[in-house]
Amino acid sequence: MTDTGPSPFEISGKGWSISFQRRVTDPGGKDRSPNRGALPCQVLESRPAELSVIVPLPEGEEIWIAAMLEPDFTLRGTTVDGDALVLTELSAVAGGDRLLGLDAVSAQGGIRAIDRNSVSVAGAPADLARRSLMIELAGAGERESMCLHVILATPELYAATTGRSPPAASLPEHSFAGWRLP
Repeated sequence: MTDTGPSPFEISGKGWSISFQRRVTDPGGKDRSPNRGALPCQVLESRPAELSVIVPLPEGEEIWIAAMLEPDFTLRGTTVDGDALVLTELSAVAGGDRLLGLDAVSAQGGIRAIDRNSVSVAGAPADLARRSLMIELAGAGERESMCLHVILATPELYAATTGRSPPAASLPEHSFAGWRLP
C-alpha cells in the first residue's frame, strides 16, 4: 500500500519514502544553490505498483529527489526521453537504510540540473498525460516494487489541478547569508 504520507511533502510506502527538494538555479551553471526545502506533491492516479504524481516547479528553480530506502530496495530514475538521472548515496545508517539523491540528468550534452531546460514541464491540462520523470523502486523478495510517474508542472497548473497553493518562487537572495542571531 502506498501513502501520500501525513504531509503533502512526501510520498511513501513500506520501506521507502520520496520527497522533491528545491534549489535555485545558478545562472552561471557552475555552483549548486543550497537546498530550499521540499516541494509539495500530490498523487493524481494510483494503480497497483504504479503512481502518477504532480509536483510544481517554479520558474528559476531546479529539483532533486531525496529517497529514504530500506536495504532491500534499489532506485533508478530516467527522464521521459530516456536520459538517466544521476544517483548519489548521501548517507547510510547501521541498519542498512540509505538516503539517496537523484540530482541531475545525464544526457549526451553532459550532466545537467533537473530543471525546465532538461525535462518537460506541464503548463496546460492536456500536458498532464505526459510525465517528466520516471522513478523505479525495485524491492527484493517480499518487497513491493513501485514505479512513480512524476509530472513536473507550472505552479499555476499545480494549483488548478490540486486545489493547493504552490510555494512562491525562491530567489538567490533568499538564501542564508551567514548573519548572526540576536
